[in-house]
Amino acid sequence: DTSVARQTYVEDCSVCCRPLVIAAQVDADGAPWVDVRFEDD
Repeated sequence: DTSVARQTYVEDCSVCCRPLVIAAQVDADGAPWVDVRFEDD
C-alpha cells in the first residue's frame, strides 16, 4: 500500500518460529525499501 509512508508488522518465521519485524516504505522518488530482522536483534 503506497498510500502509507511506512508500514511495519511482525510475523513469525515459518522455519524457526522467531518473530520477524518487517518494515517497508516507498521513498519520495518511488523507490521501495524493505528491512527484515528478528525482533530480538
